[in-house]
Parts: sequence; structure tokens; C-alpha cells
Amino acid sequence: YSLALVISTLFYFYRRQSTASDTLKEISNESPTTLNHNILQIKEGNKVHFINKQDILYIKGLREYVMWITETNKIVSLDTLKSIELKYDSIGFKRVHKSYIVNTSHISARSANHLTIQGEEIPIGRTYKDKLIT
Repeated sequence: YSLALVISTLFYFYRRQSTASDTLKEISNESPTTLNHNILQIKEGNKVHFINKQDILYIKGLREYVMWITETNKIVSLDTLKSIELKYDSIGFKRVHKSYIVNTSHISARSANHLTIQGEEIPIGRTYKDKLIT
């Protein structure tokens, strides 16, 4: 009787493990745009926020921290603007100043030295003026 119990328990754990690995394979086979380009993972302390890229207005540098500004939230994470610039430049985030990266889809106005995003004026740095195409 105990041998049958051991075998059935082992079989149960084997099936459970194979189901979990199949699920992980399905998740890893999803298109990278679904996982990486639309939803951004932002770590704030012990918490991880999953934010839709369209919800992010701009990112402000605060020395070794950055502040992610959305319409409803401000999230502070330990990161650098340089690493964010390299990661997200291809999906619509452009560096416009030594302290700012903007989501180009939210730019409502542009003057010679400033961008306007939801009423906030973001300065344009001399270094980044030529690279910014809106």
C-alpha cells in the first residue's frame, strides 16, 4: 500500500512540474513586443510596478535615482538615465536634456528650448537638440 502511495505522489509532482515548465515555455515564446515594449517593469524599493509605456509622460533624473512621471503616479527607482536611454530609445523614449527623457507620443508643443507635456515645460539641452526629431 505504501509503495502505491509513494508512486502516486511522485507521479502527481512529476505532472505538476511538467505543467509548470510548459507554462514557462509558453510565456517565453510570446512575442518580445508583448512583454518588453508595451509593459515596462520598474522596481521601486521592494516593489515592482508594471506600467504601460503609454502611461509614462517623462522620466526625470535625480542623481543616482530616476523619477518616472505618469498621469497619476510618480515612481522613484534606483537607475540611471543613461541605462534607460539605451534600453528604451527604440520604443519612443528620447533623451532631451541631461536630466530628462520624454515619451515622444505625449509631446504637445515644442519651442526653441522647451517641450510641453501635459502643461509641464521640459527643457531641451544643446547637446540633444539636433537628435530630437518630433
